[in-house]
Amino acid sequence: MRDGLAGLDFLLPTLRVLSVASAFPFLAGPGAPRLARLGAALALALVLVGPAVTASVPPLSTAAVLFAAPNEILIGLAIGAAFSLVFSALFIAGEFLGQEMGLNAASQIDPVTGHNVPILSRLFEALGIVLFVEVGGLAAMLRTVRASFDGIPPGTLVSPVRLATTLVDAGAASIGVGIRLALPLVLVLLLVTLFSTVALRALPRVHLFDFAYAIRILVALVFLGALLPRIVPAIEGFMGRVMEGLGGALRR
Repeated sequence: MRDGLAGLDFLLPTLRVLSVASAFPFLAGPGAPRLARLGAALALALVLVGPAVTASVPPLSTAAVLFAAPNEILIGLAIGAAFSLVFSALFIAGEFLGQEMGLNAASQIDPVTGHNVPILSRLFEALGIVLFVEVGGLAAMLRTVRASFDGIPPGTLVSPVRLATTLVDAGAASIGVGIRLALPLVLVLLLVTLFSTVALRALPRVHLFDFAYAIRILVALVFLGALLPRIVPAIEGFMGRVMEGLGGALRR
């Protein structure tokens, strides 16, 4: 029997899509006006919530719809948070490199979070946004949302344990990706520091300490340019793991 809210077949799937948008960095931060964020989220819902999706919603009473709403919000937040970990991985890499390069003292306002962040971390995040779109990250996220309606039809309960396990695994993987991206350059800077220390002790009259910092920055910038081509396959591989994990979690 349907009554009241239960006649709104689009309500539950729309809640899922809006929750995805609220957890994704493009729309979740305070940088964009609220009306713009809400309008973009509603436009996304109009694209994804079609007749096939609304037809899959089982007949539910008003109480059942209200009971199922938190479940839809949970699914949407999990999808949005999982894909946002791509940017967390690059932020970790930038934070790690900025610390080693001595650039973390300089910071600027991050328009996504509204907080001060190191310049190199902000650069990696901005680069991540461009590359995320370039490698088809938005399309992959939309496909995952659409596939979630087939795996877990609106109104069907999902296992919170599976979702939590998937997010924990994705979070650990994002940390690993960030460290692996930064580690080669960190090792190079460690060798530069070691060489500078030995040279300073062996050749005190050269005054190597006066321009050791400039040498570190120059070497870091050169190797940073060599690091950039490794970012694209790292993002693609991580997104593949995220989609695979979500695909396994969002099944009955």
